[in-house]
Parts: sequence; structure tokens; C-alpha cells
Amino acid sequence: MTRSFLSWRLSPRGFSLTEMAIILGIAGVVLGTIWVVAAQMIESGRQASALKQIATIAENVRSFYASQRKIDDEDLEDIVIASALAPQDMIDDRASTPALYNPWSGPVDLYGIFDATRYGSGFWVYYGGLSVASCTAMLSVAASQMPAQGLMRYAADDTAFSISGYDFTSGNALSGDGLTKEAAQTACGGNVSTATGGLAFLFAVGATQN
Repeated sequence: MTRSFLSWRLSPRGFSLTEMAIILGIAGVVLGTIWVVAAQMIESGRQASALKQIATIAENVRSFYASQRKIDDEDLEDIVIASALAPQDMIDDRASTPALYNPWSGPVDLYGIFDATRYGSGFWVYYGGLSVASCTAMLSVAASQMPAQGLMRYAADDTAFSISGYDFTSGNALSGDGLTKEAAQTACGGNVSTATGGLAFLFAVGATQN
């Protein structure tokens, strides 16, 4: 007896192994694409947040010390935290000594400097725990957008480093044209994609009148 077309359409035939493999393959491609896009969006958000944090710190510290002749404190973290000069989401106060952390959970250090003969007061801001890609993106944007906020110099590497002892001649000077992405990538470690390093910026507070 011949099966009707309707009964054939309604039979619970299921999927063959080939069909299941095709479906799982398509689902894997879709999920993989979503994962890559989501990771890129998260990373872009962290970079934007970090640049906003640095800009806020620079503006607040420069304003805080604008009326003073010099920055006396080489280690500024305690003052920045106590005086609310950094965004609240950067401060981890769960430990006995509060500390600053960036969006990648890396350390944030601040180091004040003073040069009575030429430059006046300034301070370095260091962000650790950055990938080369994050360092490159942040450096290229900051070099073009932050000179108006007193940004003078930068230091970058694909390894962690310390800004303790840095002065107005440390690192690299910024030109008026900023940095290309290629130059920023070279400064951050070239093509080393898996390294975790640091990025530091020097901001001037104001010249000293002798």
C-alpha cells in the first residue's frame, strides 16, 4: 500500500548523521563569530574606559596641584585615592591599603616629579597588564587627543616596568602630529601579540617661575 504524501511528511524520521554534522558545523561557525565579536566589543570597551580614566586623573591632578608650586609627593596614589581624584571604579579598598586598578585588573601607579630649572611639576601615570594590542590602541588615541591635557611624553614596552625614578626626559617625546598605529605598535612591542606589558604617560602640571 502506497503511503500518502501527508503521512510521509509527518513521520518522525529525524536527522541523519550527515545532516546533524552540517547543523552543528553551522552552529559552531555562528557561535564562534558571536564570540569573536563579543570579545572585540569587550576589549574596545576596556580601552575606552581606560582612556577615560587617564583623562580624568590627568584633569583632576593638574587642577589639584595648579595652585601649588610643585608636586612634593613622588608616590601619588594615596593622595589621588584620598582626594577622590580617580574614578571610583578604579579603587579597590578591600585591602588594608587601597590601590588603583585598570579595566584589565592590572596595576595603576602614579609618580610625581619636579624640575625647578625648566619644566616645573609633572606626574607619570602607569597602566600595567596590557596586551600589545591594547597598548597600541590606547597609545595611538592618547597621543592625538591628550596633548591638550598636558600630555608630554610616553613610555611603553611589552614587559612590565616601573616608573619609579622617571623624570621629564624619560620615555619618548610626543610630536605635534601624534603617533601612527604602526609607530604605536612598534613602541608597545612590535608584533609580539601574546606579551603583557605596560604603558605610561607623563603629564605636565605647569612651569615653575624662577
